[in-house]
Amino acid sequence: MIKTIGSYLRGIVESSSRMEHYKKHRDSKVDLKRAHKELIGDYKGKKFWLVDGTYIRDEIDADFVEGGNPGRYSYVPEHELWIEKVMVREDQLCTMVHEYVERDKMELEHWSYDRAHNYALGIEKKLRKGLPRKGSLMKDFLYVIENIEEFGGKKK
Repeated sequence: MIKTIGSYLRGIVESSSRMEHYKKHRDSKVDLKRAHKELIGDYKGKKFWLVDGTYIRDEIDADFVEGGNPGRYSYVPEHELWIEKVMVREDQLCTMVHEYVERDKMELEHWSYDRAHNYALGIEKKLRKGLPRKGSLMKDFLYVIENIEEFGGKKK
């Protein structure tokens, strides 16, 4: 059977510890004044920050894309969820939901990163088909979380 290069590389990545890549960032000093651009709001003790993705990629982690949480990126402070500022509003909302759901599953239900990521990705895909417009970015986020079943998730 012939494998495509993509499936071959995926196999290598999946067979290695995906977190190994991020261990090198543990000692990285993040200048939060440079990273933080705008506090969007907070929910259940988690602060949502719009961040400077260029600074993060240039100084901390070249693989940072769209958003992150401390369950995945050790350089993100414990009670923060990061969303890249330069994205359009719709992408920011989808990333907020993705990062929150992913972190929630890892922190509260002890799911692996891969399992939590795939679950959050499923919700994100449904969300992209019917984005709410209830007002502010935080109001839209709260609407999605409170109506998570509508987007393929399960209430706790």
